Amino acid sequence: MAYNIDPELLKEIQVTGITEADYERAAKYKEDIEHVEPLFYEGMCIFDYFKMNLFCVSPQSKSYFNIAKDDLVDYMFNHISDNDNIIFWNLMGKCQEFVKLLPEKERKNYVFNYANPIERDGVRTILNYKSRVLETAPDGRIWLAGCALILSPNKETGKLTAHNVVTGEIMEYDIKVNQWVMTGKITLTEAEKTVLRLSAQGLTISEIEKLLHRSKSTIDTHRKSIFKKLKASSMIEAIGYAKLYRVI
Repeated sequence: MAYNIDPELLKEIQVTGITEADYERAAKYKEDIEHVEPLFYEGMCIFDYFKMNLFCVSPQSKSYFNIAKDDLVDYMFNHISDNDNIIFWNLMGKCQEFVKLLPEKERKNYVFNYANPIERDGVRTILNYKSRVLETAPDGRIWLAGCALILSPNKETGKLTAHNVVTGEIMEYDIKVNQWVMTGKITLTEAEKTVLRLSAQGLTISEIEKLLHRSKSTIDTHRKSIFKKLKASSMIEAIGYAKLYRVI
Protein backbone atom coordinates (compact mmCIF):
# COMPACT_ATOMS: atom_id res chain seq x y z
CA MET A 1 0.00 0.00 0.00
CA ALA A 2 1.04 3.64 -0.40
CA TYR A 3 1.79 5.43 2.88
CA ASN A 4 1.63 9.14 3.55
CA ILE A 5 5.31 9.30 4.43
CA ASP A 6 8.25 11.49 3.46
CA PRO A 7 10.29 9.68 0.74
CA GLU A 8 13.58 10.30 2.56
CA LEU A 9 12.18 8.88 5.79
CA LEU A 10 10.82 5.88 3.88
CA LYS A 11 14.37 5.10 2.74
CA GLU A 12 15.42 4.94 6.39
CA ILE A 13 12.57 2.58 7.28
CA GLN A 14 12.14 0.25 4.29
CA VAL A 15 14.81 -2.45 3.96
CA THR A 16 16.26 -4.15 0.90
CA GLY A 17 18.02 -7.39 0.07
CA ILE A 18 15.33 -9.85 1.20
CA THR A 19 15.05 -13.00 -0.95
CA GLU A 20 12.46 -15.71 -1.53
CA ALA A 21 14.67 -18.03 0.52
CA ASP A 22 14.39 -15.59 3.42
CA TYR A 23 10.59 -15.72 3.20
CA GLU A 24 10.63 -19.51 3.13
CA ARG A 25 12.77 -19.50 6.27
CA ALA A 26 10.44 -17.04 7.99
CA ALA A 27 7.27 -19.04 7.25
CA LYS A 28 7.48 -20.56 10.75
CA TYR A 29 6.29 -17.27 12.25
CA LYS A 30 2.93 -17.56 10.52
CA GLU A 31 2.24 -20.80 12.37
CA ASP A 32 3.52 -19.40 15.67
CA ILE A 33 1.25 -16.36 15.57
CA GLU A 34 -1.82 -18.55 15.07
CA HIS A 35 -1.26 -19.94 18.58
CA VAL A 36 -0.78 -16.68 20.48
CA GLU A 37 -2.92 -16.52 23.62
CA PRO A 38 -5.69 -14.00 22.82
CA LEU A 39 -6.27 -13.37 26.53
CA PHE A 40 -3.32 -11.01 26.82
CA TYR A 41 -3.60 -8.85 23.70
CA GLU A 42 -6.12 -7.16 21.44
CA GLY A 43 -4.12 -8.65 18.61
CA MET A 44 -0.77 -9.76 17.24
CA CYS A 45 0.77 -9.14 13.87
CA ILE A 46 4.14 -9.27 12.13
CA PHE A 47 5.16 -6.28 10.06
CA ASP A 48 7.35 -6.70 6.99
CA TYR A 49 9.71 -3.74 6.45
CA PHE A 50 10.71 -5.02 3.01
CA LYS A 51 7.20 -5.12 1.54
CA MET A 52 6.02 -2.44 4.01
CA ASN A 53 2.94 -4.46 4.81
CA LEU A 54 1.71 -7.11 7.21
CA PHE A 55 3.49 -10.45 6.98
CA CYS A 56 0.78 -12.18 9.02
CA VAL A 57 -1.98 -11.38 11.52
CA SER A 58 -3.36 -13.35 14.46
CA PRO A 59 -7.05 -14.35 14.37
CA GLN A 60 -7.92 -12.13 17.36
CA SER A 61 -6.53 -9.07 15.55
CA LYS A 62 -9.07 -9.54 12.79
CA SER A 63 -11.82 -10.15 15.34
CA TYR A 64 -10.95 -7.06 17.39
CA PHE A 65 -11.01 -4.71 14.41
CA ASN A 66 -13.82 -6.68 12.75
CA ILE A 67 -12.13 -6.45 9.36
CA ALA A 68 -10.23 -8.72 7.02
CA LYS A 69 -6.47 -9.11 7.35
CA ASP A 70 -5.76 -7.37 4.04
CA ASP A 71 -7.67 -4.30 5.20
CA LEU A 72 -6.03 -3.99 8.63
CA VAL A 73 -3.11 -1.75 7.64
CA ASP A 74 -5.38 0.48 5.56
CA TYR A 75 -7.81 0.71 8.48
CA MET A 76 -5.16 1.67 11.01
CA PHE A 77 -3.49 4.29 8.84
CA ASN A 78 -6.73 5.78 7.57
CA HIS A 79 -7.93 6.30 11.13
CA ILE A 80 -5.10 8.41 12.51
CA SER A 81 -4.45 12.12 12.10
CA ASP A 82 -1.74 13.48 9.80
CA ASN A 83 0.26 14.61 12.84
CA ASP A 84 0.02 11.19 14.53
CA ASN A 85 1.00 9.56 11.24
CA ILE A 86 4.16 11.70 11.08
CA ILE A 87 5.02 10.84 14.69
CA PHE A 88 4.48 7.12 14.07
CA TRP A 89 6.79 6.90 11.06
CA ASN A 90 9.46 9.02 12.73
CA LEU A 91 9.43 6.57 15.64
CA MET A 92 9.79 3.68 13.18
CA GLY A 93 12.80 5.43 11.71
CA LYS A 94 14.33 5.70 15.19
CA CYS A 95 13.75 1.97 15.76
CA GLN A 96 15.58 1.15 12.54
CA GLU A 97 18.44 3.50 13.39
CA PHE A 98 18.74 2.02 16.91
CA VAL A 99 18.83 -1.62 15.77
CA LYS A 100 21.25 -1.00 12.91
CA LEU A 101 23.84 0.41 15.33
CA LEU A 102 23.67 -2.61 17.66
CA PRO A 103 26.13 -5.53 17.52
CA GLU A 104 24.58 -8.27 15.36
CA LYS A 105 24.17 -10.73 18.25
CA GLU A 106 22.15 -8.19 20.28
CA ARG A 107 19.62 -7.09 17.65
CA LYS A 108 16.96 -9.67 18.50
CA ASN A 109 17.19 -8.89 22.22
CA TYR A 110 15.02 -5.78 21.99
CA VAL A 111 11.34 -5.03 22.42
CA PHE A 112 10.18 -1.56 21.35
CA ASN A 113 7.18 0.02 23.02
CA TYR A 114 5.23 2.94 21.59
CA ALA A 115 1.66 4.25 21.62
CA ASN A 116 -0.38 5.31 18.63
CA PRO A 117 -3.97 6.60 18.50
CA ILE A 118 -6.68 5.40 16.13
CA GLU A 119 -10.25 6.57 15.69
CA ARG A 120 -12.57 3.62 16.28
CA ASP A 121 -16.36 4.03 16.21
CA GLY A 122 -15.90 7.76 16.65
CA VAL A 123 -13.74 7.32 19.75
CA ARG A 124 -10.03 8.07 19.96
CA THR A 125 -8.32 4.90 21.21
CA ILE A 126 -4.65 4.62 22.16
CA LEU A 127 -3.10 1.34 21.09
CA ASN A 128 0.14 0.32 22.72
CA TYR A 129 2.51 -1.50 20.36
CA LYS A 130 5.02 -3.95 21.82
CA SER A 131 7.30 -4.71 18.88
CA ARG A 132 9.93 -7.48 19.01
CA VAL A 133 12.75 -7.81 16.47
CA LEU A 134 12.34 -11.20 14.75
CA GLU A 135 14.55 -10.95 11.67
CA THR A 136 16.95 -8.34 10.35
CA ALA A 137 17.95 -7.30 6.83
CA PRO A 138 21.51 -7.64 5.49
CA ASP A 139 22.33 -4.07 6.58
CA GLY A 140 21.22 -4.76 10.17
CA ARG A 141 17.86 -2.98 10.16
CA ILE A 142 14.60 -4.68 11.12
CA TRP A 143 13.01 -6.81 8.41
CA LEU A 144 10.29 -8.59 10.43
CA ALA A 145 8.90 -7.32 13.73
CA GLY A 146 6.37 -9.17 15.87
CA CYS A 147 3.91 -6.69 17.31
CA ALA A 148 1.46 -7.08 20.20
CA LEU A 149 -1.46 -4.63 20.11
CA ILE A 150 -2.69 -3.68 23.57
CA LEU A 151 -5.22 -1.06 24.66
CA SER A 152 -3.14 1.57 26.43
CA PRO A 153 -4.12 3.42 29.62
CA ASN A 154 -1.72 6.20 28.58
CA LYS A 155 -3.03 9.23 26.72
CA GLU A 156 0.33 10.49 25.51
CA THR A 157 1.96 9.54 22.23
CA GLY A 158 5.38 10.36 20.82
CA LYS A 159 7.54 8.34 23.21
CA LEU A 160 9.44 5.20 22.34
CA THR A 161 11.21 2.76 24.65
CA ALA A 162 13.69 0.03 23.81
CA HIS A 163 13.83 -2.80 26.35
CA ASN A 164 16.67 -5.32 26.31
CA VAL A 165 15.00 -8.57 27.39
CA VAL A 166 18.38 -10.12 28.26
CA THR A 167 19.84 -7.39 30.50
CA GLY A 168 16.57 -5.72 31.50
CA GLU A 169 17.91 -2.29 30.53
CA ILE A 170 15.44 0.27 29.19
CA MET A 171 16.24 3.17 26.89
CA GLU A 172 13.67 5.88 26.20
CA TYR A 173 13.56 8.06 23.11
CA ASP A 174 11.57 11.27 23.35
CA ILE A 175 10.76 12.64 19.92
CA LYS A 176 10.22 16.11 21.39
CA VAL A 177 13.86 16.41 22.44
CA ASN A 178 15.32 13.96 19.88
CA GLN A 179 17.31 11.96 22.42
CA TRP A 180 17.71 8.43 23.84
CA VAL A 181 18.05 8.21 27.63
CA MET A 182 18.79 5.21 29.85
CA THR A 183 15.86 4.96 32.27
CA GLY A 184 16.75 1.83 34.27
CA LYS A 185 15.76 -1.83 34.37
CA ILE A 186 12.63 -3.89 34.87
CA THR A 187 13.42 -5.81 38.04
CA LEU A 188 10.75 -7.72 39.93
CA THR A 189 11.31 -9.09 43.42
CA GLU A 190 10.98 -12.84 43.95
CA ALA A 191 7.67 -12.25 45.75
CA GLU A 192 6.36 -10.20 42.81
CA LYS A 193 7.46 -12.87 40.34
CA THR A 194 5.67 -15.51 42.39
CA VAL A 195 2.43 -13.51 42.47
CA LEU A 196 2.73 -12.91 38.73
CA ARG A 197 3.37 -16.60 37.95
CA LEU A 198 0.45 -17.75 40.10
CA SER A 199 -1.81 -15.15 38.50
CA ALA A 200 -0.72 -16.39 35.07
CA GLN A 201 -1.75 -19.89 36.16
CA GLY A 202 -5.26 -18.57 36.80
CA LEU A 203 -5.24 -18.34 40.60
CA THR A 204 -7.41 -15.67 42.21
CA ILE A 205 -6.15 -13.18 44.78
CA SER A 206 -7.73 -15.15 47.64
CA GLU A 207 -6.19 -18.40 46.37
CA ILE A 208 -2.76 -16.75 46.19
CA GLU A 209 -3.20 -15.43 49.75
CA LYS A 210 -3.90 -18.93 51.08
CA LEU A 211 -1.15 -20.60 49.07
CA LEU A 212 1.54 -18.10 50.12
CA HIS A 213 0.15 -17.58 53.64
CA ARG A 214 0.11 -13.83 53.10
CA SER A 215 -2.52 -11.19 53.85
CA LYS A 216 -4.67 -9.56 51.19
CA SER A 217 -2.91 -6.22 51.78
CA THR A 218 0.48 -7.85 51.13
CA ILE A 219 -0.70 -9.42 47.87
CA ASP A 220 -2.30 -6.11 46.86
CA THR A 221 1.01 -4.33 47.52
CA HIS A 222 2.84 -6.80 45.27
CA ARG A 223 0.23 -6.37 42.54
CA LYS A 224 0.46 -2.56 42.63
CA SER A 225 4.25 -2.76 42.41
CA ILE A 226 4.01 -5.16 39.45
CA PHE A 227 1.63 -2.82 37.62
CA LYS A 228 3.89 0.17 38.25
CA LYS A 229 7.09 -1.56 37.11
CA LEU A 230 5.52 -3.07 33.98
CA LYS A 231 3.41 0.02 33.24
CA ALA A 232 0.30 -2.16 33.18
CA SER A 233 -3.27 -1.28 34.16
CA SER A 234 -4.43 -4.84 34.93
CA MET A 235 -3.03 -8.24 35.83
CA ILE A 236 -3.91 -9.61 32.40
CA GLU A 237 -1.90 -6.81 30.80
CA ALA A 238 0.97 -7.34 33.28
CA ILE A 239 1.12 -11.06 32.46
CA GLY A 240 1.25 -10.28 28.76
CA TYR A 241 4.05 -7.76 29.26
CA ALA A 242 5.97 -10.10 31.57
CA LYS A 243 5.90 -12.87 28.98
CA LEU A 244 6.94 -10.50 26.23
CA TYR A 245 9.74 -9.03 28.37
CA ARG A 246 10.76 -12.45 29.74
CA VAL A 247 10.70 -11.31 33.36
CA ILE A 248 8.95 -14.51 34.48
